[in-house]
Amino acid sequence: FSKADGYQSLAQALFKSPLCNEALGEEAKRLIGGALDILFAAYGATIDEKRMPNIDAVYLGRIEERLRLAASKDSVFRPAPISVNGADYSPWEGYLRTLRTKGDQLRSLQTSFTCVVHGDAHPENIMFRYEGRNVNYRFIDPKDWGEGDYMFDVTKLAHYLDVAGPLEQIPNNQPEVTCESGAERIS
Repeated sequence: FSKADGYQSLAQALFKSPLCNEALGEEAKRLIGGALDILFAAYGATIDEKRMPNIDAVYLGRIEERLRLAASKDSVFRPAPISVNGADYSPWEGYLRTLRTKGDQLRSLQTSFTCVVHGDAHPENIMFRYEGRNVNYRFIDPKDWGEGDYMFDVTKLAHYLDVAGPLEQIPNNQPEVTCESGAERIS
């Protein structure tokens, strides 16, 4: 979906738009609402009440796998106590153990069904173009999961809209964040 075809990412429209804030606010609501309408239509049409997402595999297993992979590539990610802006944190392995011991509480929050999911439904992966007053959406770069917990998609989108997208727009004079892990200091 190229720019020549009139497509742009939702992230581009939301965070790099020349529109004034009031116009962008109303258009942002319309664009995000349209994308959510499509996602929720897909979720609703594919509900499988005979299967539930496996919270250990879907969330905790994936988190642990990624953290271990990161630690194997760079020692800064190894499970060690860290200090971020003066606040001390235990190694990440301890937090995962705590989450696993709270399995019943976590499972009480999960959906009671699976449905089709995108797996990476953030605004960089939502392309759109205007067709008159209508908007044509394309969702790109889906994960190969096929199905799972739709809340993962919704949370991914919300996190990007509230945290990741705005953080990417902070100019180079952003506040310094320091992280200390053992003898290492990262700024």
